[in-house]
Amino acid sequence: MQIIRDSSEEEMVLMFLAAEVDSPQFGRGARGALGEISLVRNPDLSDATANARRKGALATYRGYGMNKLLFEGFPRMVAWKLVEVTVSELGKFHYARVTPWTTLSKGSLLVHDGAANVQTVPAEYANANILAVERAIAGHQAFPPLIATAQATDDRHFLLEGHTRASAYVRALAPNETLQVIIGYVADLSGWRWL
Repeated sequence: MQIIRDSSEEEMVLMFLAAEVDSPQFGRGARGALGEISLVRNPDLSDATANARRKGALATYRGYGMNKLLFEGFPRMVAWKLVEVTVSELGKFHYARVTPWTTLSKGSLLVHDGAANVQTVPAEYANANILAVERAIAGHQAFPPLIATAQATDDRHFLLEGHTRASAYVRALAPNETLQVIIGYVADLSGWRWL
């Protein structure tokens, strides 16, 4: 795992939305909250108004900055970094503690366990979506970076966005291949609801 550079809240929000506007599960909510798809298709991170609109959209449908939904109990003080990880390292990341990921990983929450259980453990919509993304990866489709979080004093990493893609990467790519993840480092993650 290697830090490439500092990231920012604005970049994290943009990448979160860029990934979810096309998601089978979250796409409708993301597009509805966003209004203008150009805010993620042709972004300008130097535009404060566009940044505020994207942040408002993520707040509306995912609870970002509102202490609700996915971000219930999530710390406000976060140092965002763009990090390069190997597929092997990504397999050691944890899913958020929510169905279907608890089911697919058989309770371990480890991405490599969930990836290994695709097609053998029924897990709502997850299996079909993972297999679809796996096919897209095989076809060289590019995706935005995953979004994760970690406590500065703990080597465990938890996915915020990209559970399906992370599982598909672990299934489709060689262990030493690398990908980018935006990781939010925090002092204390113990209050986050989905830990």
